[in-house]
Amino acid sequence: MEKILSEWKEAYNKCYKLLNLFWYRNRSMDQIAEGMGFANADSAKNQKARCQKEFKSQVYKRLKGRNDN
Repeated sequence: MEKILSEWKEAYNKCYKLLNLFWYRNRSMDQIAEGMGFANADSAKNQKARCQKEFKSQVYKRLKGRNDN
């Protein structure tokens, strides 16, 4: 997962930043919305859900690839 996160830092910078603020820095949706320029906390929450879904998909792809070897 750390490798995927480091790759995300480059390719999915906005998602990386948002998830980092939420997961590791324990910021609220209001704080994230204000800091990242979202219209409100609900917009930030919706974007977080999309980012988490994409991250989960990337992790599963990697794990599946390892099991296929």
